[in-house]
Amino acid sequence: MTEQGRHFARRHRRWWQRLIVGTGTLATVACLSTSGFVLYVYGSAALGTVAYNRLFPVYVALFSASLFAVARLLATVDRTELSDRCDTGPRRGVGVFLLLSGAVTALVWGVPMVAAAVTGVPTDRLDSYTTDVTYVLDLAIITPAALLAGALILRRKATGHLLALSLLVLEAMLAPLIVAQTVSQLAAGVTFTPAEVVGPMVGFVVIAGAALWFLIGLLRAPDTAPTGHAGAHQADAVAVGGLR
Repeated sequence: MTEQGRHFARRHRRWWQRLIVGTGTLATVACLSTSGFVLYVYGSAALGTVAYNRLFPVYVALFSASLFAVARLLATVDRTELSDRCDTGPRRGVGVFLLLSGAVTALVWGVPMVAAAVTGVPTDRLDSYTTDVTYVLDLAIITPAALLAGALILRRKATGHLLALSLLVLEAMLAPLIVAQTVSQLAAGVTFTPAEVVGPMVGFVVIAGAALWFLIGLLRAPDTAPTGHAGAHQADAVAVGGLR
């Protein structure tokens, strides 16, 4: 094989390697984000947001499986490759959006919780439940995660991108979930005022649209891995240096 042929083969081998690594990382992040959404939904159902029914063992099984899946996937994501890919995306916009999401969540759930603690009157629609699981999960996990992800992304930290992608998927998927839950509650005879129906649905749809916009922007960000002759020579130098 001529020198030109060997150079061509090296370039295409490295291109395939970058493609496989990049695709693998995005696939892992997609699985992580999906598992995080399942963890949130069925963790809530298993812990009490859904009245006990025959599907309770399924809720518990999905809660457990998604919890350990998230833990396993977090350990396998290539944070450096993910950071390189997302670093060219809408960093400032995503960071500000996540900071605002965390602040709004803290305000929406925190104010009623503090008011209930001060007055001694339970929060609205607690009904027969002993605690409000949604308050617990959103204030103890989602709010700090969103604030942390926003701050880390603005500081160009790889962990911020990892948290951001998972939270953006969750926020994008919450809109159809809230709409479906509202429709099912209305069909079951639960009474709401028009403001209680329209307000949350419109709000979550707007948030989901923004989250989906930023999510697409991050995933479509070009890979910053070196390409062309400069990239080939740089990769060759690294490889030779590693063999010495």
